[in-house]
Amino acid sequence: MGVEVRVLGSLDVVVDGRSVQIGGPKPRALLAVLAARGGAVVSVDALADALWEGSPPGQPGRSVQVYVSAVRKALGVREVALRSVPGGYRLDLAADEQDAAIFEALVRSGRSALEAGDARAAADDLGRALGLWRGPAYAGLEADAVRAEAQRLDERRLDAYEWRLEAELALGHHREVLGEIEHLAGAHPYRERLQATQVLALYRAGRRADALAAYTRTRRLLADELGLEPGPELRALHTAVLREDPALTVEPAELRARRHLPAPATGLVGRTAEIAAAVEALSNPEVRLLTLTGPGGIGKTRIGLQAAYDLASVFPDGVWFVGLAPLTSAELVASTIARALGVDESTAGAVAALHDYLCERRLLLLCDNFEHVDEAAPVISGLLAAAPGVKVLVTSRVALRLYGEHVRALPTLDLDDEAVPLFGARAGAVIGRPPGWIGSHQDGRQTIAAICQRLDRLPLAIELVAARADEIPLADLLVAVEHRLDVATSGPRDLPARQRTLRAAIDWSYQLLHPAERAVFVRLGVLADGFDAAAASAVAGASPGQLASLARTSLLASQADQDVGVTMLETIREYALEQLRSDDAEEATREAQAAYYVELADRAEEGMRGPDQLEWTARVETAHDNLRTALGWLDDRAATDRDSRETRLRLAAALSGFWYRTGRATEGSRWLEKALAGSDDLPDLLRGRTLHGLGILQSMRNQAEQARSTFGASGEIFRRLGELGQLARSLNSQGGVARDQGEPAEARRLLEESLALWRSVGDRSRIGLVLGNLGLVARDEMDLPRARALLEEGLAIDAEHNNVWGAASKLLSLAIVALDEGDLGAARDLLVRCSAQYAELGERHGLTEAVDVAAWIAAATGDHPRAARLGGAAEAERFELGILLGPNDIGLAERHLHPARAALGERGFEAAWADGQRLGFHEALAEAGLTGREVSVDHSAGSLPPSLAR
Repeated sequence: MGVEVRVLGSLDVVVDGRSVQIGGPKPRALLAVLAARGGAVVSVDALADALWEGSPPGQPGRSVQVYVSAVRKALGVREVALRSVPGGYRLDLAADEQDAAIFEALVRSGRSALEAGDARAAADDLGRALGLWRGPAYAGLEADAVRAEAQRLDERRLDAYEWRLEAELALGHHREVLGEIEHLAGAHPYRERLQATQVLALYRAGRRADALAAYTRTRRLLADELGLEPGPELRALHTAVLREDPALTVEPAELRARRHLPAPATGLVGRTAEIAAAVEALSNPEVRLLTLTGPGGIGKTRIGLQAAYDLASVFPDGVWFVGLAPLTSAELVASTIARALGVDESTAGAVAALHDYLCERRLLLLCDNFEHVDEAAPVISGLLAAAPGVKVLVTSRVALRLYGEHVRALPTLDLDDEAVPLFGARAGAVIGRPPGWIGSHQDGRQTIAAICQRLDRLPLAIELVAARADEIPLADLLVAVEHRLDVATSGPRDLPARQRTLRAAIDWSYQLLHPAERAVFVRLGVLADGFDAAAASAVAGASPGQLASLARTSLLASQADQDVGVTMLETIREYALEQLRSDDAEEATREAQAAYYVELADRAEEGMRGPDQLEWTARVETAHDNLRTALGWLDDRAATDRDSRETRLRLAAALSGFWYRTGRATEGSRWLEKALAGSDDLPDLLRGRTLHGLGILQSMRNQAEQARSTFGASGEIFRRLGELGQLARSLNSQGGVARDQGEPAEARRLLEESLALWRSVGDRSRIGLVLGNLGLVARDEMDLPRARALLEEGLAIDAEHNNVWGAASKLLSLAIVALDEGDLGAARDLLVRCSAQYAELGERHGLTEAVDVAAWIAAATGDHPRAARLGGAAEAERFELGILLGPNDIGLAERHLHPARAALGERGFEAAWADGQRLGFHEALAEAGLTGREVSVDHSAGSLPPSLAR
């Protein structure tokens, strides 16, 4: 039974979603005093003094006891929450059972996010905190014992308002919140932080005169009433407004939200002409495909990123980065683009899903390092043909040779304006010199110019040499570079001159390494971008110190915006792999890479089912390019090596759950089918696990009959081997497919057999999963009491095991049960809890299901236009995610929306439905009254039919 004590407004006690009466003034005052003490013991004397304001009756202890009993009775079976302890009484509630405690936690979280620069998270958390308030704290209660706590909470509320408004201003929402700011600033004229917020918001809204007038009013008030001058922050802001300081402006949040680009690790020096040319070209309606070409190290990626950044205002649906360097097959290009855009490819396949998604959008794709997969050029031409509002910016060493392609070959750096300043910036960073330091060192500038000229003014070559400026004097650097380049001229004649220069620069930096560092460096070449220190250690034997040394010399680079340790530029990786092959060490290194990532996948398979499922999913996401590399290497050896075939099957089986959670059904199915082909001589248990994973991905792709056959084959293997746990998993999945196809009796039979097996092996987390699925079947059959009991039992088990995904899906199902029972308040509360969990998971499909249920609740309450709008919004979001409803879910939606369709008529319903389809996803969540937290699309398929969860 859930209990919540609410004090942010009038005192209220909620039990199981319903407000309960506490009784007269004295029981309410007693509960308020205990709540205000935050779980501390309050003596009988103190309670009596508070209840009778210093004039208690005779034998006050008995009277207090009577009121305690009244409060306990209101709390029902949770009466233990009001405990009698030596010395008095205390209120024993968890933090999530007190709105004041929830408020404080959200305020702390929001303030921390604001200090860390995450304005979006800050605004969300602080907004949720303020949303808990229903009026002044402890409204209507005048006891001295609660007055101080009420005043403290009211002050904290004002703090939260100030911090939330600061976050909103940081997001560029000054126009949206200006009215709220002006109201609060007028109500609290002595709070300088609020006054400063008002001045800044007015200035950013283009009302400079009003901003200055607001400052003047505040200054006069403080002087007249308090004899004070404004504080230094407010005065500094006033001065900045007078100067029209550019630092006061902020880019509109909408424009920032359009950029889906990685953050560069270092600032850009020069290249303004090349960037402007790219921006001008892609702003031309006649140019839809622009390819930036040039040798490795010329700066194609950096120029492309800046051009895309500058073009955000031209593309209302955003500019999107698609990194292709890690790919080893052109077949993966379409899937990689879909993944970058958050398009679910599981149903229709990547190419078809992309065409459907992009056909009416206006966006820019930046496809980086296309030379690795140039056979996929037709994918780009197909996208451009299917989506007239899409443009593509490609970086590649060679042109794509497509019709309509515009090619710009990038020049090297201008010597004086770009090359020398670039060397100075990078060298200054390692020797501790301020920007522009070379301007006062004429001799040094001439030496740097000679070095840059000798390096053909190639940016990467310059950065590699500049990184050694703290070890080698400039004059010696010039001599060393000249010598190395002279040697390089005798290298391969088929390499362009500039490419020989770059190779020589890399080789020079490589030769300066300690022999042990050289060995580590070349082995690191097998790792795709996104490897961490653990992978570097296992695969290349790298120590943290060696990684730091290689990064300092620019042979490795830190990632500025990702939770990965280091990465290696593609040009440098090519050199490392050449050295590795010449040392005959590639085979052993590849074996170490495969062994490490197979072991990681095995641990992740189990981890993604446990309490740390979010962390494990994120970890595999980061490692996915390296897992692909390992699969590819094993695949190359599989035809002649049985051990490689078995390891490939093991790795594919372990990754099947990850592919399911992250919507990679097409790619995952391809790997699983390839691994299963010709696997008859491999261990049956491993084959059964792989078949089960394939069945799940087939189900995601709405291949119901294939999935049934595949699950059946896996079940037969598990039954023959006596693997009861694996058999239970297979039966659960088979039951899920049967339910989705509208066969409740067959689904129940399979699920009950699965449940019996899980009970026999004692796996409670899996028992919770199957109970939830049986609850869905009972709900479909309108056996609502049984559905509720099964779902609540499963929810309790999910809580034991911190299974957030499972808990969220069961809360959603319980909301539907409550709706069908006619308890709309409980349905609403359950839906809000569910959506909060889905938002925390970044679970877009789960939130879409929550919008669906919000539509059904609206229909049940008679708000028929809103019901139709929300239904249309949910359908539009499913279309974007590439998710189709099964027959069972279609019937469920039609039943709940029938009242709205009947009330509005077909024409009115369809008009409202179309309005909903035009809503943005977050607008739909706001209209549904659900969480407004920003939701990533990276886990877009995580809650696909929960009955299939393994």
